[in-house]
Amino acid sequence: MGAGGGGLSSGIGTGGGGLGSFAPAPGAFTTPFGAYGAPPAPATAPPPVGVAPLEIPTVPPAWLLTPSIQLGEAFNDNVNLAPKGSTQWDFITTVTPGLNLVGQSGRITLNLTYDPTEMIFARTAPTSEFQQHLLGTGRVELWQDTLFIDSSAAIDQAFLRPTGAIAPTTLTTSNNLQTVYTETVSPYLLQHLGSYADSESRYRFSSVNTSGNTIAPELTHELRQSFVGGEAFDRFGWQLLGDATRLERGQAAGDPFSGITSKDELLRSDYRYPVYQSFSLIGGVGYERITDPTLSTQPKGVIWDVGFSYQPNPLVFVSLTYGERFDRNDIEFNATYNLDPQLRVSAIYTQTIQTSQSQIAGNVSQLTLGPGGTLINAQTGLPVTTLPATGTLSTSASPFGVSSGSFLAKTAALDATLLKERNTYTARLYASKESGGTTIVNGVAIAPGTNVVTAERIYGTLFGWSHLLRADLTANANAGYYRTVFLDGSGRHDNVYTFGLGLTYDLSRTTTATLSLSRSDQRSNIPVDSLTDDIVLATIRKTF
Repeated sequence: MGAGGGGLSSGIGTGGGGLGSFAPAPGAFTTPFGAYGAPPAPATAPPPVGVAPLEIPTVPPAWLLTPSIQLGEAFNDNVNLAPKGSTQWDFITTVTPGLNLVGQSGRITLNLTYDPTEMIFARTAPTSEFQQHLLGTGRVELWQDTLFIDSSAAIDQAFLRPTGAIAPTTLTTSNNLQTVYTETVSPYLLQHLGSYADSESRYRFSSVNTSGNTIAPELTHELRQSFVGGEAFDRFGWQLLGDATRLERGQAAGDPFSGITSKDELLRSDYRYPVYQSFSLIGGVGYERITDPTLSTQPKGVIWDVGFSYQPNPLVFVSLTYGERFDRNDIEFNATYNLDPQLRVSAIYTQTIQTSQSQIAGNVSQLTLGPGGTLINAQTGLPVTTLPATGTLSTSASPFGVSSGSFLAKTAALDATLLKERNTYTARLYASKESGGTTIVNGVAIAPGTNVVTAERIYGTLFGWSHLLRADLTANANAGYYRTVFLDGSGRHDNVYTFGLGLTYDLSRTTTATLSLSRSDQRSNIPVDSLTDDIVLATIRKTF
């Protein structure tokens, strides 16, 4: 049944309302279960462990506002992210005030973090740069167990052109780094139809805007209706889904796809039947029509898949299906293993039609409130990652950049986390391919531009290690490698190597200091696209 989501919290853009492992594949322009868009850029500086937890009362207040301030000093030997011979070095002072608001009352759940950064450059232009950072999610229950509103928002920094300068740091003067604004609102209605079915009726609106006026903003409207079979059908599980998505592109001076509208209409049914203990046969059939002038083909017709799932308990799950979708063969795989509290493993292979902006909106909409007021991904259960240089929460960092137009994305990923005494080990293997869209719109040929999707293939690995030296002192190390192959006729391919070391010291219950050293080395077969970047960063953060 593809890579569908499940549960009410999966919600916006992921096909909520499923039966756990039984859920349909989402439509186009949404983010499927576990497929967080393109793989994140490997971090070259160790992510901060975070401040020591505050002493929360046994019965915490309904609303908790926590202000903070972080001061940092960094040395960057390639602040402009330029090739050898054109680099500029600089000392950078950062000031990051922050506010975190957590609310958990009877009908409202909220987590909002706002921590903008002012960067002051000692010797390069511009002399200062202000970067906005915001990340939040909320839910309001308007009618008990029946009517809800989910919402999420983010302001983040992202590198636009994948062929331009890209680095795992925001401490740069490169104009390829721009601000991305994302908002999502989704009211939905739940109905229990006796023992026969449960119903979810949902509307989703999302907006993604990018600064720089080179990529058109995107507005997404989605109507989704699902019915899930109830107890009356005993062991036989079924789900009916109707989904209509409309993607509207605004205007931008540098975007040839400005003003173009795309649509996805999906109707499908999915089935599950247990044949032996925890082993079930699964399958689905439906019809989908995608109308998108930015794609070279317009998928239209019957879609189907068959396969199996295995779920002996809530902590172990495997599913595999084979079928046809997007006018091509479709293999979907999803697995998680959380049986051992010290070992967590997940794997996925999926394909979906996406835009860069819809991936970002899907990532943001999957946020939910986790233990201790932290933000986690509702589908994977993993904490939201942080930008290594500033420690800011991130949802849009990607070596694929942010581009205009739709594309077919194939993603495979294997993630593992191992806790062993004072050590935490993490590993990630990934491979992803984006197939470019059309080069002709309204009869006019579009020259390969800096903002138009072109075919790319990327694969790599990332390893991390964290060691608790003392109760208040943690050491970090990580290393990564990824290779990008541009299939746009240029023949370009890049190999990127990353390495980082760091220390995190809890000076007190509310004060944390960090020191990190990182290196990123991008080697391209086109010499002008090769660059290295070394950063030394020291920060101190006070929570009030």
